[in-house]
Amino acid sequence: MSSPSNTPQRTCIASRKTGDKDTFLRFVKGPDGTVVFDVSGKAPGRGASVYPTAQCLEKAIKTKAFSRALDGAIVPENILENVRETLKKRLLQNLGLAKKANQLVIGADKVKEALDGLTYLFLASNAAENTRTAFAPTGVLRYTCLSKEDLEAALGVPNCTVVGIKIHGKKLVGEIAAKYESIINN
Repeated sequence: MSSPSNTPQRTCIASRKTGDKDTFLRFVKGPDGTVVFDVSGKAPGRGASVYPTAQCLEKAIKTKAFSRALDGAIVPENILENVRETLKKRLLQNLGLAKKANQLVIGADKVKEALDGLTYLFLASNAAENTRTAFAPTGVLRYTCLSKEDLEAALGVPNCTVVGIKIHGKKLVGEIAAKYESIINN
């Protein structure tokens, strides 16, 4: 079945789910023969795609799908934690870049005022219940994969529990956030 978009399609080596290339995690065989997470999606060589959930990643390891897809590549023991750390680091870096580009709205009151012009909303995973309730479904893509401490460290702002993003470039924040949230929650 063909996709209506022009985005290349990929199939998960574990679950056999198909979808747009940008939806999946990409892995390659490193020079030392081990499986390496390719967060940029641009590393040279044959890639293996995995749907971004812990279950799919664990299934790919358990069923030796990486070995089959990547010509006998060896899976490091800590690959799931490596993927989580890499995605989190990239997401925090990209939030910092968005701040430098003046594309962030920081603080609950400011975010409420700017809600109609936002593309993404980050609500700290450990935000107070009243804050969570105030930002219940809004029509803006909402992520809760980062803690208050993560947001504070990335943005250099104390008591940072709500961040809105005005940018429309999905690669900068949206795709990474969706993958990270999926891999830590599923």
